[in-house]
Amino acid sequence: NNRQVVEMTTDLSDFFRTVLSGGREFVTIEEEESHIRSYLKIQKIRYEDILDYSIEIEPSIRRRIVLKMLLQPLVENALYHGIKNKRGGGMITIRGYEDKSGLVFEVEDNGRGMDTGTLKRLREKVSGSDAAQEVSEKGGFGMSNVAQRIRMYYGGDAAITIESEEYVGTCVKIYIGHGCPGGRTE
Repeated sequence: NNRQVVEMTTDLSDFFRTVLSGGREFVTIEEEESHIRSYLKIQKIRYEDILDYSIEIEPSIRRRIVLKMLLQPLVENALYHGIKNKRGGGMITIRGYEDKSGLVFEVEDNGRGMDTGTLKRLREKVSGSDAAQEVSEKGGFGMSNVAQRIRMYYGGDAAITIESEEYVGTCVKIYIGHGCPGGRTE
């Protein structure tokens, strides 16, 4: 499998290059997409029989600047909590577009989904509410970290929403409003 080893090494190199990004906190959406693509290509080699993915980023927003590592933790959650625990193959779809409210990113999977109690606890955790403290031992760190970072950098014009149905899948959306810093072009 020499070809696979070369591919994976190249993807891993690209992945770490984006993670480091010269110490920058913000990257272009194009760089964020490249980061996600490298991550998914590595995971596709590892989980070839159960993972499929699609990345649909509108060309018109690719040069916009966003907070680094915005999507990768959400994609990782979709893989590990949705697809990996599902019987048969699964699909992760990443979308990026602009609507009247600003930039929108979606990470959707057709994986295991969540029951209403788990979904409620995860929503509390990403909202930063005190009621979520007892959930901290049960994971959700990546999503919680993304939620904290978008609140810190983008303020009240940004939001993260989670929709999920058990045995159907999960969709996480990040909204970055027009008035948010970092939503500019390079």
